[in-house]
Amino acid sequence: MMDVFYVSVDVGTGSVRAGLFTSDGCMVCTATCSLEMNQSEPHFYEQSSRNVWESTCSVVKEVVSGVKNREQIRGIGFDATCSLVALDGALSPVTVSLSGEDNWNIVVWMDHRAEVQAARINALSHPVLRNVGGKMSLEMQPPKLMWLKEHVYESCWKKARHFMDLPDFLTFKATGSLSRSMCSLVCKWGYQASEENGCYWDDSFWQSIGLQELVSDAYAAIGNLNNICNRVNLMSLK
Repeated sequence: MMDVFYVSVDVGTGSVRAGLFTSDGCMVCTATCSLEMNQSEPHFYEQSSRNVWESTCSVVKEVVSGVKNREQIRGIGFDATCSLVALDGALSPVTVSLSGEDNWNIVVWMDHRAEVQAARINALSHPVLRNVGGKMSLEMQPPKLMWLKEHVYESCWKKARHFMDLPDFLTFKATGSLSRSMCSLVCKWGYQASEENGCYWDDSFWQSIGLQELVSDAYAAIGNLNNICNRVNLMSLK
C-alpha cells in the first residue's frame, strides 16, 4: 500500500513553518522561513501578504520535495495569526500603512493602532459584545477596520474589496475560494452564531460603529459563508 502524508502549515508572527506528517501523526520533516515585518509607527506592525505566501510556498515545497507521487499528499491544513489582510477587487494587496506602500497590506495581530476605536465600540455596550466576553479587544478586526476607514480612507478603504483573517487568506491562495472560517468570524469579527438564533451578521452593530458600507454590500468584503473551498493541488503552489 502506498504511504500517504499530510502537510501542516503554521504562520506565526516572525516565521512560517511547515511539517510533513504520516497518516498516524508521525512527523517526517519540517521547514521554516522568516517573515518580513514593518513598524511604521510605535505600536504599528505590518506585514506583506506576498511575502507570507511566497514563504509559505517555499516551506511547503521543501517538506514535500522527497515525496515521489503527488497522490501521496492527501491534505493540507493552515493555521495563522489573527492578522487582518486587505485586498482590492483584483485580489491584489492594498496598503494598511500610513506610508501608502501596498506591499504592507496586513495589520498584524499585535498591532495596537485601534485603541481609540476599540474604546468607542465598548462604550456602546452593543449585544454583539456578549459573545466576546462583554468587551472587544483592540486586536480584533472591527476596531482595526474602523481605523482604516478613518485614517487611510483614500489609500485603503476606498480601494479595498476584501478584508480577511490571515488563515482565510492562506486558504484563498491555495484554493481560489473566498470562503471564511466560522471560528475566525465568531471570535474576531463579531459574527453571531448560536443554536438558538442561527448564524448572521448583526446589521445594527456595523451601522453603529460607522461601517455601514459593509452592510449595504451584503458583507461581501468580510465574509460570504456560502462559498465552498476547492481541492488544493499542492504541487502547483505558486
